[in-house]
Order: sequence, then structure tokens, then C-alpha cells
Amino acid sequence: MDNIWIPIITASFTVIANAIFYSFVKNDIDKKIEQHKIIYSGIFKEKLEIYKKLLNSIDELKDKIVHYGHGGDSSGINPMEIRKDINTFIRFNQQASIFYPKNILENTNLIRKELQDVYDLSFQRDFHKKNDFEFKDFNIYFERLSNLTSGRSFNQLKNDLIDNIKMDFNIKN
Repeated sequence: MDNIWIPIITASFTVIANAIFYSFVKNDIDKKIEQHKIIYSGIFKEKLEIYKKLLNSIDELKDKIVHYGHGGDSSGINPMEIRKDINTFIRFNQQASIFYPKNILENTNLIRKELQDVYDLSFQRDFHKKNDFEFKDFNIYFERLSNLTSGRSFNQLKNDLIDNIKMDFNIKN
């Protein structure tokens, strides 16, 4: 008769020990998951804000450069203000690049180059126009201004950002 109680007592202790162990592990995992959610949501919110600011600053800068490119000084836009905005964008882009995947970083660098090229050519064109010089790079200028106006690179960046956000949220198309 004593032999029957030993396995029952051992099984009971095993069940109790497993229940205690399970509750400790579950509590520990729940705390870690909650911490991860808090940390991840903060980082993700910051990432969304950076993406929003990136799109907004590119759009504003593009509008200024295109208006200046089409109108020169008669556009009412100060070229030094545009230069300052480009430098601000470059600094922002460098600081925010830790949140960018490789494709977005490449797109932002391409867009920055396009913006800067069109601005430089617009500035040169305006300078030549004021001083009655011939502007030899007019075809290059017009082609780059047209590319910037069409917004292909900007649209590609928007699509890449949307894809990246969907990937972060595990949204499947």
C-alpha cells in the first residue's frame, strides 16, 4: 500500500512545481513583452514622425526650387533661403538616416542631389540672365527641372516609405 502513495505524492509535487515554474516564467515573459511593446511603439512613433517630416521637407523644398527655377527672382523666393533649406534638409537627413532602410537612404540621397542640381542650375541661369550672359547649360537645366517637376523620385520614396511602414506593421497586400 505504501508503494501506491509514493508515485501519487511525487506526481502531485511535480504538478505543483510545474505550475509554480510556469507562473514565474509566464510573468517574466509578460513583463518583457510589455516592455518591448512600450519601447517599440515609441521607436515606431518616432520613425513615423521622421518619415512624415522627411516627406514634408522634400515637398516644400521641391516646391520652392521649382518655383524659383521657373520664375527666377520674379518668383519672390530668395535663393539664399533655398540654400539654407537645402543645408537644413541635409543635416536632418544625416541625423535621421539611422531610421532609414538602405533603399530609403539611397532615394533620399538621390532626391537631395536632384534638388541641389536643379537649384544650382537655376541659380546659374538667373545669374546669367541678370548679367546678359548666355546660359549654355539650358538643355540640361530644363531636363532636370522637368524631372524634378514630374516627381518620379519623390513618388518612389513615398512608395518605399509606405512599404516599409506596412512591413513594420506586418500588413500584407
